[in-house]
Amino acid sequence: MLSVNNINVFYRKIQALWAVSFDVMQREIVVMLGSNGAGKSTTLNTLAGLLHPSSGSIRFLCQEIQEMPSFKIVSLSISLVPEGGAFFSKMTVNENLELGAYGRKDRGKNIESLKWIYEIFPVLKLKGKKLASTLSGGERQMLAIARGLMRRPKLLMLDEPSYGLAPLMVSQTFKTVKQLRDLGTTILVVEQNSKHALAVGDRGYLLENGKIVLGDTCENLRQNEYVRKCYLGL
Repeated sequence: MLSVNNINVFYRKIQALWAVSFDVMQREIVVMLGSNGAGKSTTLNTLAGLLHPSSGSIRFLCQEIQEMPSFKIVSLSISLVPEGGAFFSKMTVNENLELGAYGRKDRGKNIESLKWIYEIFPVLKLKGKKLASTLSGGERQMLAIARGLMRRPKLLMLDEPSYGLAPLMVSQTFKTVKQLRDLGTTILVVEQNSKHALAVGDRGYLLENGKIVLGDTCENLRQNEYVRKCYLGL
């Protein structure tokens, strides 16, 4: 589905990604691990068209997208859920969800997506008319993911979905991620919580200082001595 080949990304004169290459296959969860500042969010922002590589290519469903603006990339069925959710606190839950489908003219599909969202996140249906600011941390993360799903994307990208959540909600969030994969959504997740991410992922990559240093199945990464010592605390 997605093929990233030797992309180099800069913030002005500072290089953030160095010859990064990886693939995402349909209906799998791919995990990108790494510490703060490793380049994980930069990678997602580049895939979403918020940044553009100085060299290299990004192909989504056989179409090159590395020079496309973000709004065109969204229309190709790629959705990014940013770190912290970035929801609109003074809008209701339903209004936040409707924004997730912004630009899609088929009202019937929007209603269909909303019904599907409520099946996955029934608590959002109960709180649909409440302001997003009144939600708990876990509910806000549900809202952020749900908003990203409103267009029924082929590829869902999650940036630190466990950010700021209590341990119980972290477990629930990753159960939801796995459920979405089982329902047919391809997922690329950036995460510092290596233990939970590797438990639900199919394949994973380790990013350090803007470079991918390891790539393997999540099962093999869990058994890797370096990963166990430096990222799992074992």
